[in-house]
Amino acid sequence: MAKVKELTREEQELFDELKKLSKKANQRIVRLEREFGKDTWATKYLKEKLEAEPLQAWSKKGRVKVNKSMSLTQMKGTIKATNEFLNSSISTKRGIKKAKQKAIKTLKIRFSTDASEISYQEAEGITNFIPGSNVLPVIEEAREQNTDYSTFASQMESIIQWNRGKSIENILRKIYAKYIYKGNQNSDELEMLYSNILELITNATSENDIQEVESIIANLLSEGKIDEKEYNYLLNAINDKRKEI
Repeated sequence: MAKVKELTREEQELFDELKKLSKKANQRIVRLEREFGKDTWATKYLKEKLEAEPLQAWSKKGRVKVNKSMSLTQMKGTIKATNEFLNSSISTKRGIKKAKQKAIKTLKIRFSTDASEISYQEAEGITNFIPGSNVLPVIEEAREQNTDYSTFASQMESIIQWNRGKSIENILRKIYAKYIYKGNQNSDELEMLYSNILELITNATSENDIQEVESIIANLLSEGKIDEKEYNYLLNAINDKRKEI
């Protein structure tokens, strides 16, 4: 039987503090998952902090992990990251909902766009939560100048780097299709729109994901940004993906 590590007074105090913080954080993560699904922005940031070296304090179930074998460095780092999560306005249901309403209001005022169906992920992407970023002016400029997706994504590179992975890329694709693309007759830009929509379809993992993309192309059709032929092409791709899920 493995010998239980005897903690120094400092280690015991840190361990006790971390146990309380991890319990509180994990309870909050569960509440957020029930309301918004996994990987809200604050939870994702916490995960990236804790699963990296040297902390390794993130469990396979997606929770803050704590045990007596952790070093002082691990405990201190985990406490710091967990406190940052708990103090973040977007780590609470109320904070996320408030951010969504702020994003909706901003889009309506700046872009004269009906944004009532904006998702919580898009709201997080649009609202300036990330230190050093300036999301809204980039979106506004892209809309005014009818920017192509490649340029838009490049301008948002700091956000992609900060959040790493496909989820933020998917958010940018949705923002572009819903709020920036104006229905150019330029064949290259139409191909770029196709590429983005098809990527969203490919990355869909649930019926909800499929329905969201379906809603996006329906809106593009109703706004005259794509024609019936283009709509049917994308709809066929959606229905093919639906059979796989």
